[in-house]
Amino acid sequence: MVSVIITTKNRKNFLYRAVESVVANTLKPIDIIIVNDGGDRVEAEQFENSQGIKIDVINNLCSKGGNVARNQGANCARGELLFFLDDDDAFTPTSIASRAKCFENMSVGLAYTGKKLVKSESLDEVYYVSKPKYEGDVIKPLFSLGNVIGTTSCVAVRKSVFESVGGFDEELQALQDYDLWLRISAVCRVKHDHKANLIYTIHSTNNQVSSNYHRYLDAGNYLYNKYKLELNELGLERKFLSLRYLRVAMIASKHSSLERLKYAIISLKYNFSIKGFFMLIPVSISKKIRSFH
Repeated sequence: MVSVIITTKNRKNFLYRAVESVVANTLKPIDIIIVNDGGDRVEAEQFENSQGIKIDVINNLCSKGGNVARNQGANCARGELLFFLDDDDAFTPTSIASRAKCFENMSVGLAYTGKKLVKSESLDEVYYVSKPKYEGDVIKPLFSLGNVIGTTSCVAVRKSVFESVGGFDEELQALQDYDLWLRISAVCRVKHDHKANLIYTIHSTNNQVSSNYHRYLDAGNYLYNKYKLELNELGLERKFLSLRYLRVAMIASKHSSLERLKYAIISLKYNFSIKGFFMLIPVSISKKIRSFH
């Protein structure tokens, strides 16, 4: 049995699209849990064509954050498999079935899919497809390469595994999904569906949480302290730290060239990478290089 958990806040048009995409799936969930995190009130009756799928709505009077909201949804879900979906993303018609099949192997605790990227102003036009790659024991790739699994909307987990590892860490302000994937991959296997069954929306206004590099800096420090022992045992401490600062440099480049340069240098100090070296090149020049290729 499958439950879908959708977190939302004041994006009703996107929310309707998300719910409709779930209802249109070939494998129907037994329930959809909508967690409205401090936005204008949402009622289950607003979703008329649910095809018999039970829709429950949790209306938080004030915003508690995505971590808390997803944990709330998971606690209320009746399904054995939890599928997460952000309100501005959407499932393809086979998204649930293709990932649910991955759980036929009882050693699998997390299944994920790839992404079809669309822009918020042209939701029907896919401009990039990202296929899944890593599966099995993915703890080393997660530590050394970053979030190779993807965003929460890509992922389904066994509820029993989700509960056993403690759900989303409610102290984190960023990288909440990455942290949970690390904990899940430490206790079970990961599998993907070899497809791109998520429609992932990029907003032109650039107001996504992922654009705040200060949050990433703090979250990276928090995670380093949290997993320092495991990183030392695997010999991946320097790669993890390099990746941490590279991530910050990439996001900071949208705000300050000096901050981009600063964190790129720190990243390269811990471990050389082509991406880190590329971040040393001024944005105006790097754009010309990309357009040339």
